[in-house]
Amino acid sequence: MKIDHVSHSSLSALKVSPQYFQKYINRELVQDSRYLDLGSAIHCYILENHTFLKKYIVSTVPVIGGMTGKFLEAIVENTKYVNQTVHDSTEDIPNEFVLQNTDHLYQHCYDISGFKTPIVTVIKKLDNVDNIAYMEFLQQAEGKHTLSQEEMETITQCAASAERHAVASNILNPVEAEPEKEILWTHQGFKVKSIIDNLILDKERKLVTVTDLKTTSKNPHNFIRSYTSYGYYRQIAIYKLAVLDYLAELGEDPTEYDFKTYIVALQTTGLYECVVYEPDSLDLSIAIDEFESLLARLKWHQDHNHWDYPMEYYNNNGIIKIKLSDEAISRIREDSQSN
Repeated sequence: MKIDHVSHSSLSALKVSPQYFQKYINRELVQDSRYLDLGSAIHCYILENHTFLKKYIVSTVPVIGGMTGKFLEAIVENTKYVNQTVHDSTEDIPNEFVLQNTDHLYQHCYDISGFKTPIVTVIKKLDNVDNIAYMEFLQQAEGKHTLSQEEMETITQCAASAERHAVASNILNPVEAEPEKEILWTHQGFKVKSIIDNLILDKERKLVTVTDLKTTSKNPHNFIRSYTSYGYYRQIAIYKLAVLDYLAELGEDPTEYDFKTYIVALQTTGLYECVVYEPDSLDLSIAIDEFESLLARLKWHQDHNHWDYPMEYYNNNGIIKIKLSDEAISRIREDSQSN
């Protein structure tokens, strides 16, 4: 399997399973794109506010979400390409094809929207009054991402919350910051792509500040579960390695620099609270070991071209050993003692 580059997200998929990694690389995973889009809009509004109005528009009609929304958006986006060559940008190597007629257009949009119900049923949605109004608005939006009134309210509330926070306001919007900083680097023979939410490189003070902005619908004071299960500790550690490589590329001596790493957790519901976390240095050390291990695991799967099961399956005659984590052991012992 051809792998152009790896990232925190793709390695997180590998940690689930090799098959899941394949689906991630091939863009076959169905995700809640509406919530992901909201997170991206919050990032843009806070970190790159000067570009927000160029990319987003607030809808004057009810926004249609889910698979129906994807279908309608695809219809509006691709109608102009009927009888023209279309480049499928979801592929690493663009796939060229021609939308030969309206039926072909409907089929293409149906395929990328994720529906399982018959296409005839989906096409009937084009006659719905709300759907017609939404499509007309999309045509006027001219390719901008649409936001509902409620989503725009959430964005402004999150931004105001971050602005009120003594630390968040300082690390998210300084003049010298590089928002959405993309660094392409190489590690263990793999190209790694890291997009850092906010990077501050202070050459005079020899200080690097790396900030990762996260949105959550849950209580941000209970962020430890997301921090652990989504591997945010590993993501920020990978960013630190990327910046070390970037510094060397700039001709700087990375050993002369101190690092500050932060995760800003913004609540998208309720009180819209903002909490700033600084990952423990031991967490980052463990994360780097895990990163190295995942790359070694990926290389093994590449070299052997085995993707159906984890590496342990092949190395242990189809058996995968299981073991309680230290956290689980501690919890079990505490429960036993309390009883």
